[in-house]
Amino acid sequence: MYEKMNLMKLSEHSRGLLYAFMSAACLIWLVQSSSEAFKSGTFFTWPNLIFVCCMVVIIGYGMYAAFQSWATTDKADNQKKNTEE
Repeated sequence: MYEKMNLMKLSEHSRGLLYAFMSAACLIWLVQSSSEAFKSGTFFTWPNLIFVCCMVVIIGYGMYAAFQSWATTDKADNQKKNTEE
């Protein structure tokens, strides 16, 4: 069913940018919520610590995926330049 649909496909570079923006937004959210929790004295509660751990994993994976996408794009661009010469 989905093979017949013309879905918009993102390039590797665009996918990398999407991961980078997602990581930046999550990092801002983590800093903002952590500062509020620290001010209210609830930073070291279980729900907040679980939230912080999850956000760190999400941010780490997003940055890893962004760098991987950019590295793949750079290799593909270099191969295209080498074949054109």
